[in-house]
Amino acid sequence: GWIAGDVVTVASTGTFDTKHVGTGKTVNLSATSYGGADNTNYSITDQATASANVSTKAISISGITASNKTYDANTDAVLDVSGAAGWIAGDVVTVASTGTFDTKHAGTGKTVNLSATSYGGADNT
Repeated sequence: GWIAGDVVTVASTGTFDTKHVGTGKTVNLSATSYGGADNTNYSITDQATASANVSTKAISISGITASNKTYDANTDAVLDVSGAAGWIAGDVVTVASTGTFDTKHAGTGKTVNLSATSYGGADNT
């Protein structure tokens, strides 16, 4: 809003209204300061808000484990998702998953294929 050719600089910080994903989110501006050779020639009213988008963060989940079992002629696996991780510390994300062993045969170090994995929690989206 200053006259062309005048030297006025602006510095400001801002915080989003929430940490959650969204478009056109409100950014509350604060600590706005003005400088430049012509800054004192103006009576400046601070801009209070701006808007910007927060997009989803791609993550990889790890830490799901399968329990050992005694041969029972099926491939059903019991999973433990309590060690699942991959999201930002402090966020609330839940994981549910089912799995099956690669074969029904006894063995060590067997592969368990995960399926029907779903995610929930306050910070899932």
